[in-house]
Amino acid sequence: MIFETYLPAAPLRPFVEFLWFYDGFAPQHTREKLLPDASMELIIDLREHPKRLWDARDPQRATEFRRSWLSGMHTEYIIIDASPGSMMGAHFRPGGARPFLDLPLSELTDKVVPFESVVGTRAASLRDRLLEAQPYPLKFAVLEAFLLAAAGDRLVPDALVTGVVPMLRAGAPVTMRELASRTGVSQRHFIARFEDQVGLRPKQLQRICRFQQVIQRLGRDRSDVDWTEVALDCGYYDQSHFIHDFSGFTGHTPTDFLRQQREHANYVIMDDPFAAEQAASASAAD
Repeated sequence: MIFETYLPAAPLRPFVEFLWFYDGFAPQHTREKLLPDASMELIIDLREHPKRLWDARDPQRATEFRRSWLSGMHTEYIIIDASPGSMMGAHFRPGGARPFLDLPLSELTDKVVPFESVVGTRAASLRDRLLEAQPYPLKFAVLEAFLLAAAGDRLVPDALVTGVVPMLRAGAPVTMRELASRTGVSQRHFIARFEDQVGLRPKQLQRICRFQQVIQRLGRDRSDVDWTEVALDCGYYDQSHFIHDFSGFTGHTPTDFLRQQREHANYVIMDDPFAAEQAASASAAD
């Protein structure tokens, strides 16, 4: 399997954390949970097989996506196919997708939408050029050029966002009133503009960033975890606050989460609830 990341040129770096590409992915599972990580993603599928987004509340329902799509900021985990394939995309920083899209990012919150529904025929044109670009490093150049052209003269960081997002990602214990005061606008205006630019309200981003501190810590040590220490170190004011947030973002209690199989920090492998039935039916047919 090939998995590569690429740091884009300087004008894009305040907005795009990295570009990525993989080929030859052959998972041994069928579905996985993707946990909220305070990012937006542009995904281009370089194969024709559809990918599904499963309804977390009704495991028999799914929405299919083909060719390319945008995944907005999420406040809950989503369930996606772990199907074989070849993909590439752009991983945006919080608020980083705004210069490339002619709409408030709040319109994409907790949604996955076809890329063409946002940028029209440019989505198909981009995918065609990516398919033609060989070898794969050239694909990064194609995607980078597309993003530069899409942003035009809008690659100017929003001072309101850049002054606040790093504080929230670092886990700074600040209130919304304090943040609004630092930016020199009313609290109401601050929250509205932040949601437009980032796709989340400041307090939502603060919660997700605090949760991500826990996830990254568990990635380093998954044995004999002192949950009280973890909660306090990551900015939770008590154990019940920590458990409530953690369970809401993962669907698991902290202890149960440690028992889940994970290949990467924010991906939790799921058993397909229909796999056993399908296997039993196949066996009976034989």
